[in-house]
Amino acid sequence: MYFCKKTTKPTLNCSLKKCHMIKMYSVFLLFILIVKPCFSENKVNLNTNNSPSNTKENVENLPLNLLFEKGSNAYAKYEYDQAIQLWKKVLEKAEKLKDSNFIIKSNINIGASYNALGFHKTALNYFLKTEALFNNYKLQEAPYWINHLNIGVCYMSLEQFKNSEKYFETTKNFNNYIVFLKKLNLAKWFALQDQQEKFISFQSDIEKRIVEFPMYYEIWNEMQLDFLIKWKNTNEIKKALDRLKPEYDQQNIHLKLLLNRGNLLVYNQTIESESKLLSYNELIIDSNDMYLKDLYYSLLKLFYYTSNNITKYHFFSELCNQNEAALNKEKNMLHVEDFKAAKELDEIKLKYKEEKLKNELIQNKLSKSELKFLLSLVIIVMGIGIIFLVIRNYKKNKKIIALSLIQSQNELNKKEFEKVVLTENLKEKAEELTVSILNIKKVALLKKQLEKIIDEKNPNQDEKDILKQVKVCLNSFFDNYRELNLLMQKKLNVDKIVSFISKEFPEISSKETEVIEYIMLHFTTKEIAVLMDKSEKSIEYYRSQIRKKLQLQSNNTLEQYLNSRVKDSDS
Repeated sequence: MYFCKKTTKPTLNCSLKKCHMIKMYSVFLLFILIVKPCFSENKVNLNTNNSPSNTKENVENLPLNLLFEKGSNAYAKYEYDQAIQLWKKVLEKAEKLKDSNFIIKSNINIGASYNALGFHKTALNYFLKTEALFNNYKLQEAPYWINHLNIGVCYMSLEQFKNSEKYFETTKNFNNYIVFLKKLNLAKWFALQDQQEKFISFQSDIEKRIVEFPMYYEIWNEMQLDFLIKWKNTNEIKKALDRLKPEYDQQNIHLKLLLNRGNLLVYNQTIESESKLLSYNELIIDSNDMYLKDLYYSLLKLFYYTSNNITKYHFFSELCNQNEAALNKEKNMLHVEDFKAAKELDEIKLKYKEEKLKNELIQNKLSKSELKFLLSLVIIVMGIGIIFLVIRNYKKNKKIIALSLIQSQNELNKKEFEKVVLTENLKEKAEELTVSILNIKKVALLKKQLEKIIDEKNPNQDEKDILKQVKVCLNSFFDNYRELNLLMQKKLNVDKIVSFISKEFPEISSKETEVIEYIMLHFTTKEIAVLMDKSEKSIEYYRSQIRKKLQLQSNNTLEQYLNSRVKDSDS
């Protein structure tokens, strides 16, 4: 941001434009990162050899960054017309190159230059264009909010206070600088509508913040004095005088005149003597600044009125009236020029839109031809692709079918092999069954023979008891023999259980192991007692010892427990 300072150097056709900018105290914002004087010795000197033809040739050949810098130098020297022309060249080149960075910067700076000339309507158009660009690129960084404030300043200069208020109020407090500028402009917004209390309420906050931005110090002091003198608020003027008079000699001519006028209003005397005030006459005339002249003549007019010097009072009153008439004339001319510039910009925009529309129509025609060609090309490529895919899928399916046949054949062979193995197993089982049946028959026959021998023999009393015991044994054995097949299967598990007991529970004795084996074969306690030639109580004792050593709960049977343990060890 480059704030417009006062100058005593006259510029061609800019007498009112420059002083108008100064009078309005527009807190205007240029692109601070780009627009700055570049006077260091290490940089290219852009101000040498400025003949028209040579300058034009240099401008055409300069790269964007140097051309932009040249515009910045012109702006720093208050040569706003030249700065506008240079930045328009930058904008033209940037649009051809589609360089969004320079497009945005150029639009902001052209708008600021037009505003410095007093062309607020034209400046507004550029800032609104820049806002559209920011929205298009979806950027809302510091430059976006600076441009947002620029739009508000333009509306305020055009006295469209509702629009300017909307932009000031919606400006985001992005950083301290933007907050300061927002408050400074809002203070001026209230002052232009003669809302003294609102304006004064901003003073303390701005005074605190302006320490961080000293380049606005003079502007703020001039703004305060100008409005306070207009309102004849002697209390606030006195405060300003007490604060600024100690630094009086360091102030610019504009602020000195305001301080003298404020002092005259409060204390009925100027700070400087009559002769000193009159000595500024030549400097003020040379400045070609009509607002400065108006302030100077008004001060002398009031001074001589207070001192009752009627002759000089009428003299400076006449000068004041003449300057006011010239000022109004220049204002009217300025409004006309601003309207013309804005109209030219609108015409350029319209032409640009027309050209853009023509280009779009041509582009659409070309696009249709290209589309037809591309569509044909796509159809051909798709056709080739489809044929290629069909061939590839055919080959792939052929391979898959061949592999499926091989896999099916392998499965069939596997099934045939399993069938052969199963047949062999069935044969073996059938043979085993046949042998088992024969054995059962033989055992059954043996039982009959033994029973016959026992029945036919005529034994004495002692032998009878022995034979009865033998018969009980035979019955016990042969009654269980009908489940021979089941016992054979269980025998396999019994062997595993016996092996498991020997490994996992070495504290179990051989007799207890034998009892476990009989229990797993489903023999009763009585039968086990007979087979082991023990009493039933002995077998019960063995059973209790086994459960104790295995730590069995009362709800678990010995058979269930051992089968589950063997099964777990197998898995």
